[in-house]
Amino acid sequence: MIEKKALNKRGFAIQFNWIFVLIGGAVILGFFFSLITNQASDEEKRSAQESTQAIDTLLKISLAARDTQKIVPFDKKIYFSCDEISQYYVEGAFKYSRYDYNVVFSPDELESKELLIQNLVFEAPFRTIPLVYVTNRDIEYVFVGDSSIINLLYRLMPENTTKKIIPSGNITDYPNNNYDHTVFVLNSSDEIYLSRLANFNNPNNKAYAIIIKPQGGLVSDYGEVTFYHYAASSFLYDGTALFIDLKTALGSIIGHNKAIYECNLKKILQRLALLSQLHKERMIYYGSHSTESCQPHYAVAETYFEKIKQYAEEKGPSIGDFKILVTVIYDLRSLNRYLITQTECPLIY
Repeated sequence: MIEKKALNKRGFAIQFNWIFVLIGGAVILGFFFSLITNQASDEEKRSAQESTQAIDTLLKISLAARDTQKIVPFDKKIYFSCDEISQYYVEGAFKYSRYDYNVVFSPDELESKELLIQNLVFEAPFRTIPLVYVTNRDIEYVFVGDSSIINLLYRLMPENTTKKIIPSGNITDYPNNNYDHTVFVLNSSDEIYLSRLANFNNPNNKAYAIIIKPQGGLVSDYGEVTFYHYAASSFLYDGTALFIDLKTALGSIIGHNKAIYECNLKKILQRLALLSQLHKERMIYYGSHSTESCQPHYAVAETYFEKIKQYAEEKGPSIGDFKILVTVIYDLRSLNRYLITQTECPLIY
């Protein structure tokens, strides 16, 4: 009886030891699994942060260039936002990267194996600020109709984007080609065709529309741009903003996001106001240090720069403000050209 009890105690002890070993082994395996998982997660974050730094470098290079295009391999999801703070975020990175003083027109998110980056320069009429456009091949841009502004904007698009131009009537049966986004671009006179669009009820393939309404003597001068997104079998209104020069209108198309567009337009106008003030001060200096025959030209230029500054600083500018702004820009360009061809006075810009 005593031997049997001793045997049972030994069996219990052995069983307990095995349970302890199993628990201890599970804890150790869990520790190593957690360690490996954390290392993998950290590695992914480091890779995403390195991608963020690579994009930073590319954008800085683009900002320093003029009228360039490039295709950049990039296989991570990237998010853009622009409000009081302008920033973008590569999915999985440690932190956001900011571009508060730079103009980057883009959709709010991009995901593909490459990015398409185009750089143009905004001039009014002097070099004002570089503009960077970021998109990819997985966004389809469909230009509708044969109006002058539609054709101009189509030709201004980056060469490698997925773009096409179709007759106005063909929008009714336009197929859903399963792109991440399909962006329809129409002149205001063709806006009526939007109501006929079908084939885009799948929420995984988003459709947007940009309506361009030019004003003024030239279609490329200034005007209104209206934003729509497609939902519940129809286009829903997202708001209307202004454009000045085709290069800003192009930004509304590339990004098709009203908040990002208006944020960047505000940066352009702020830079325009700042540079106009600096040029105005230079005209004051020229006026007091130039020949008598040149002084009247610099006095006129001084008034032009003051007006450009005034209308670029308008809070919530109207279409009338942009009309005056564009008119003064043309006058300043004409005056500078006159100095080149008819006088020996130093140039205004």
